[in-house]
Amino acid sequence: MSAALSAMGLDEKSPVLIYGDADKSWGGEGWDAWVLSWLGHQGPIRILNGGVQAWQARNLPLSRSAERPAVKKRPYQARLNAQLDIATEELERRKGGYAVVDVRSTLEWFQGKIPGAVHIPWDEFYTGKERRPISAQQLKTLLAKHGVDAGKPVVYYCLGGIRSGYAWLVHELSGLPEARNYEGGMAAWQKRATR
Repeated sequence: MSAALSAMGLDEKSPVLIYGDADKSWGGEGWDAWVLSWLGHQGPIRILNGGVQAWQARNLPLSRSAERPAVKKRPYQARLNAQLDIATEELERRKGGYAVVDVRSTLEWFQGKIPGAVHIPWDEFYTGKERRPISAQQLKTLLAKHGVDAGKPVVYYCLGGIRSGYAWLVHELSGLPEARNYEGGMAAWQKRATR
């Protein structure tokens, strides 16, 4: 990832603006913000509220060019922030130490879940057709409605970390205490039984 970011002309202090496409994304912009934070990015990370749809709704220009501007390649120095991810072993070991939130679909939830998890589908973490993140108050209300103790560290998970990365982003934007993205998600949880 460091090499890819360097190739785009970014270093760990570069300002970054991330946007998604509400029609096609599963909250990938949240995962992107999570990855940069996990890598220890020190520059500002911003999300374009409402994504490309909001940009287009304001009749702002879009480039259709596949050309990339010439950039000076700088080395990207990652310094992992391990507190933003959680390993399967730690999640198992610290049962009850986290509020665990499953953001997968209802069908996925009924097919199996991490014991003790609370189900809040990821589409409850955004509002409107442009998928704008819900407000801090809306998140607090949502978590309370589902019995999630936001005073505990909250672990969000889905199948592989994308939708839960978006939920993590909304949590971070709200200013609530510690949250983690279980990036391995249900796929990693199910593999533990085969080890």
